[in-house]
Amino acid sequence: MKRFVIITILAAVFFPSISFAQSETWVAGAPSTWQMNKKQPLGFRINMAFRYENENSALSREDWNGTSSSFSIVKDLTFKKSTSILDFGGEFGFKGFSLFFNLPIILSSQATYGFRSGSTYPGYSEYNQCLLNHVGEESKCDPSGVNARNSTTVTDGISDGLGFSDTPLDGQAGDRTLFTGKKRSGLDQLHLGLKINIPIFNQIEDRSKPFWIFVIDLGLPVGDTMDFKRTGDGSPVCGSGSPCSDPAVQRPVLNSAVGRGVYDITLSSVMSKFIGRFDSFFRIYATLPFAYSPDSFYGKDYNFTDNWGMKSMKAPIKGGFEFGTDINVYKNKGSKIAINLFGRGAIRGVFEGQDYSEGYELFAGSPALNITDDFYTNSVDHPGTYDPVLANRLRYFPGITTVENYLIFEAQLGVRARITEWAIFEIGYGLRHHTEHFITYADRGIDGKAGVAANTTAGQIDLNTKEINPYFRPNIDSTGNRYRIQETMIHSFLISVKVMY
Repeated sequence: MKRFVIITILAAVFFPSISFAQSETWVAGAPSTWQMNKKQPLGFRINMAFRYENENSALSREDWNGTSSSFSIVKDLTFKKSTSILDFGGEFGFKGFSLFFNLPIILSSQATYGFRSGSTYPGYSEYNQCLLNHVGEESKCDPSGVNARNSTTVTDGISDGLGFSDTPLDGQAGDRTLFTGKKRSGLDQLHLGLKINIPIFNQIEDRSKPFWIFVIDLGLPVGDTMDFKRTGDGSPVCGSGSPCSDPAVQRPVLNSAVGRGVYDITLSSVMSKFIGRFDSFFRIYATLPFAYSPDSFYGKDYNFTDNWGMKSMKAPIKGGFEFGTDINVYKNKGSKIAINLFGRGAIRGVFEGQDYSEGYELFAGSPALNITDDFYTNSVDHPGTYDPVLANRLRYFPGITTVENYLIFEAQLGVRARITEWAIFEIGYGLRHHTEHFITYADRGIDGKAGVAANTTAGQIDLNTKEINPYFRPNIDSTGNRYRIQETMIHSFLISVKVMY
């Protein structure tokens, strides 16, 4: 995996890569397929786009009764999320070198968790009695697969504090929505960057050459850090199950923000070439997080690597490639109008790291995951050493979890129209799929880490010492309890306008 990351980064720097042909390989100030006769070395572009995404996933969980033969993955919950985004950006360049900015504004983002239909757990406490009461009508005992009586998310207390209290009767499905998350909006990152049209690679100036550009994109956190209200009044829940009374252990902002507090840099290389009616492209890129804002959950206040058996909190590295083509279906040189159909595909990798997963609002502040007095007295699952800093920081579990490696497959179809010499209109539909992966994947700790604890048992994490990872929660991270995302399908719609000179 490390070799693949290194190869991806080196390829992004040294080898040609992907982008939207016709449009994304255009650099302000350089001749392009849109402005072949451009004489002015200066150029600019202003672009605005609206994107809507709708995600549907199965939020599954391992079910284990103590033997390998009874181990299974059960589709426990459904996860749905709708997001609307307005992108605003601009670019100014001279002779193939340009500076650009882009600001994605999240207008609305909201998640809904529901019970999965058509799947069954081994049973619940009243299941056998229900069968006796409905001889010949056994289907009444579990009419819709998962409900509040057999969902382990409910029975294990993960969902406590969300206000859900439904208990269906025999033969009834009960409430199918566990809870609807906070409606969020705002900013995450401002993107600033540089585009360079490699001088000898411009097909307008030399038809034997393709377009080739190199892009550096710096993501700067500008929005408030995302947090979650667990109880009705927005307070975290402490060990007693009631809101915390000590302000020192409450995070100051429990909000509707969307920021992650991540600084990252994206290196990409883009190549395209038009032949007849076809203008095809290829892009390769790598996104590398390198720093975090002080108020983020990746920051120093949530880093216990000096005293505990944990690795630094790090957002995932991302990388991949895109490819596609424009097909010209109409062109009028006199009126400067052209209509293209376009298709594109992408394969992206997201590498293991700590992230806001699909289960974020399910986990954040859960009484089953918060640090309580039991954290220090239950030596079976937790360390037995009191740490006041850790206690104050993690008394309300942040909700960020370790997410396993996964791939993203994406396809998009659409129409791109050059409506004047200076403007491009675009509309498209996309479909995206994430390969299934665990979203609670934290390791138990580090054995014999220097400065953490005496290596009392070689080759084993001693649970009553600081060898343990303070973010490890056995009720979601242990084998048999982990959460897994499956059957992810994300539909997207895009409409954009670009004005350029």
